[in-house]
Amino acid sequence: MIYDNVTFKKCQIKDIPVIVKIAFKAFPETFSSILNHEQMDYMMDMMYGNEVLTRDIGNGDQNYFLMYFNGDPCGYISITTPDRFIRERIEFCHKKNGSPANIQVIRDSKKPVYLLHKVYLLPKKKDVNWDVAC
Repeated sequence: MIYDNVTFKKCQIKDIPVIVKIAFKAFPETFSSILNHEQMDYMMDMMYGNEVLTRDIGNGDQNYFLMYFNGDPCGYISITTPDRFIRERIEFCHKKNGSPANIQVIRDSKKPVYLLHKVYLLPKKKDVNWDVAC
């Protein structure tokens, strides 16, 4: 596999339009067979609305990284910070009247624990062999 032409860059708020552009191509391609139009609109707004991305990137709760192939943006990943991950688990467990499993393990870990939230690539292009590129 060739990785020389693939680079990653941590996103800033100014990169939101690029994330959204990729999301609006990759997300429907990925989920159109299982989500109807209304569900798709809801998910896109909930995850990729400008306010949501500005909040998440601005406060550092999620770290987005743009992936570039030959200098062109082609995908992104999103990683949740340990603090946000713990908050989300606690909130989820309180809603379900359950115990926040693994929270102490995460807190006691000597290394940070991150949650890989999103991994999206643009749909295959005729001029890019993704099997070789990524």
